[in-house]
Amino acid sequence: MPEEKQVPLLLTQLHQAAQTTEAKITEIVPKGVMPIDFYNGDGYSIQVAGTYHKLGDLLAGIANFPFIANVTNVSLAAQASPQDKSPENTLTAKFELTNYFIREQDRLKRINF
Repeated sequence: MPEEKQVPLLLTQLHQAAQTTEAKITEIVPKGVMPIDFYNGDGYSIQVAGTYHKLGDLLAGIANFPFIANVTNVSLAAQASPQDKSPENTLTAKFELTNYFIREQDRLKRINF
């Protein structure tokens, strides 16, 4: 588990997963850090547009991030936006994404000999 918040890495991995799957990220809202036992959860509310399979591929890509990432509260809705009638964006998915890092007071301390 990382010892520090990994925002740049999270955003880079999310961007790469979206590009690879051709899903379109339409919104990322930080939810803040939540203390949990000996670690913290860094949460984000995310909205994505794409086909059913592209959204599934994006979630599979998130599952393969090189750090712990948890997707919860997934909701799917048919695309009702009149400005984007593209067959490539037929669904909108909203979900919560949380990644984790060790709380500062619980990190292993370096011992110098």
